[in-house]
Amino acid sequence: MPLAPCHFVISLVYSDPIKYVIESSHTCPSFEPDYLSGLSEWRGEINSSLGHIVLDKTALTGIVAVDFGHERLNEHVRNGEM
Repeated sequence: MPLAPCHFVISLVYSDPIKYVIESSHTCPSFEPDYLSGLSEWRGEINSSLGHIVLDKTALTGIVAVDFGHERLNEHVRNGEM
């Protein structure tokens, strides 16, 4: 019986990447970009989003793929500035 807890711990450490789907009905992304060189923050909210998140605990990596429903914002988020 003592092997059962060990198996559980090993399976958590060496698991396959997990994919989570972002559900737009349960998601309300927001952002706070810097404005006027730190004098203020501009707060915004995105009304619609789709995408997924992949988490790989073994490699300690992850991917976030989101469509904000606004092409110019999508392009801005994907460039090196963000």
